[in-house]
Amino acid sequence: MFFTAILSPAWPQDSHYKRSEHEYAIPDVSLIDHNGRIVLFNSLVNENKVILLDFFYTRCKTTCPVLTSDFANFQYRLKPDTGKALLISITIEPQYDSAAMLHEFQRRYQAKPGWLFLTGTEERIERVMRVFGAYTKNRMGYYPLVFLYVPKKRQWVQFEGHVPVAQLIDEYQKAIHQ
Repeated sequence: MFFTAILSPAWPQDSHYKRSEHEYAIPDVSLIDHNGRIVLFNSLVNENKVILLDFFYTRCKTTCPVLTSDFANFQYRLKPDTGKALLISITIEPQYDSAAMLHEFQRRYQAKPGWLFLTGTEERIERVMRVFGAYTKNRMGYYPLVFLYVPKKRQWVQFEGHVPVAQLIDEYQKAIHQ
């Protein structure tokens, strides 16, 4: 299933984004996934998989539904390659987005295995966000960022703005073949 109905009103088809490459020191923090399990964040990055990561919150009515739909479309389009990628969505509103709330959100977007929705303490979420340069004091100041981890280069590609799903798939293909 594609979630294109959500895409149309929020962004025009000719989306603009900025692409840059970075190395990040991944923090050693434990977070909680949508099933209530404790996850060591830095161990996810060491799995040698291509990772797509974003920050969101479930009550968001603007960019988050679009980014989440893009991740759902990305996962759907990968089909047989889904095991080669790990999608991570981290809430920026952990005081509201409990594991149960994330579980429901995950079901709403028909996320398949290999897509984790994470929450945790405000301090731990802030620590992760600061590493990625995504921290904002006010969630209304949140802007769309997507990060793609290229394991063979141990490098992250940062996309600021709306990245079309086709571009994410192209970047993913480059990452698995490097």
